[in-house]
Amino acid sequence: MKKTIKNKYFFWAIVFFGMLGIYMPIIVRIFQKSNNILILDETVFNIVTYSISILVTSIYTLIINSSDGSENFMSKLFDHIGYIIGSIVYVLVINYIVTLESKFWCYWLPIILSLIGCFVSWRMWFLANKDEFFGTGALGN
Repeated sequence: MKKTIKNKYFFWAIVFFGMLGIYMPIIVRIFQKSNNILILDETVFNIVTYSISILVTSIYTLIINSSDGSENFMSKLFDHIGYIIGSIVYVLVINYIVTLESKFWCYWLPIILSLIGCFVSWRMWFLANKDEFFGTGALGN
C-alpha cells in the first residue's frame, strides 16, 4: 500500500505537475501557431533545469537523512557533492552543444542528454525517498 502511494505521488507531483514548465511553453506555442525556432532549445533547457532541481533536492534529502556525523556520512557528503558539481558541468556541456553548427550535435544530442539527465534525476529521487513513509506528514495519516 505504501509503495503505491509513493508511486502515485511520484507520478502526479514529480512527473506531471513538476514538468508543467517543460510542456506548457510548447503547448502555448502550438496554440499561437508560432514557428519559433527556439522551441527545441527552450525544451532542452527546461528539461535540464527540471532535472537539476529534482537531482539537487534528492541529494540534499540523502545528505540530511544520513547526517549522523560518522565517517560514512562524510563519505556520502562528498559523493553527493560530486553529483551537484557534475550537474553544473552537465548544464554547461548542453549549453555548449546547442551552440554547435552540426545538425546532429545541436539537435539530437542535447535532447538525448537532457532525457538521460531527467531519468537519472528520477532515479536519484527514488533513492533519496526509499526509506520515506508516504502517507504521513504533509500527505496526512
